[in-house]
Amino acid sequence: MKRLILHAVPALFLLMLLFQGQTVHADNENFECQKFSDTFESYDINKWADVTLLSKSQGIVYVKNGKLVLKAPEQEPCEIQVYSLFTFEGDFDVQSDYDISYSREKESCRFNAGIVMQTLGDEKSYKTYVAVNPGKNPFFKARVDSKGEKNIEKHKGMHISLTGSFRVIRKNNIISSYKKEQGNWHLVYQFNTPCPEKLRMRFKLQTGDANGPDKEACPVLIKFDNFKVNSCTSITAE
Repeated sequence: MKRLILHAVPALFLLMLLFQGQTVHADNENFECQKFSDTFESYDINKWADVTLLSKSQGIVYVKNGKLVLKAPEQEPCEIQVYSLFTFEGDFDVQSDYDISYSREKESCRFNAGIVMQTLGDEKSYKTYVAVNPGKNPFFKARVDSKGEKNIEKHKGMHISLTGSFRVIRKNNIISSYKKEQGNWHLVYQFNTPCPEKLRMRFKLQTGDANGPDKEACPVLIKFDNFKVNSCTSITAE
């Protein structure tokens, strides 16, 4: 498993230097795009690299029973990110299952987990995730920020289940987030901020706020599964 433990945004630039590849322009059946899907029967080092940011304690990333597992440390807040070693240009349609039901003490500490689509220099990140605050039910959140700090756009949505599916679609430079209910996809939020740039995706788990007032550790365990690239205009392995 490729693992990098870094403490700042430049982690992404190091990943870009480590991996290079070729660009695929999808045919009508999107066969080449779908090759980048992952059921997580194993940890594919040609598709993913995990990074621990802004934390002295290392988060744990592993694959077990067909699930990608992100586990936060018990000592302090942590941000765990699993970056794709492929990027998208043009339109795309991706989805993933999530499961936060195994999160210990999920009612008494703060965390969020989901999918992020970000520009290669982290100038903009489009985040689709489930958030948990102490004593409250999980809820959907969408956010655009710059360099992981400055909010450009944010949306707090409705209650969301402990297990479910996210879907993120870019069409004509507009990104939309969906959730699945009773077998059907429902639009939750459409970002107002246009996005024509090349994007990399990542899975994320963030607990507490290492730079804010909420410094309490939150030793939760999150699972992702059945990542699918349903379609894309262009995808590059890097």
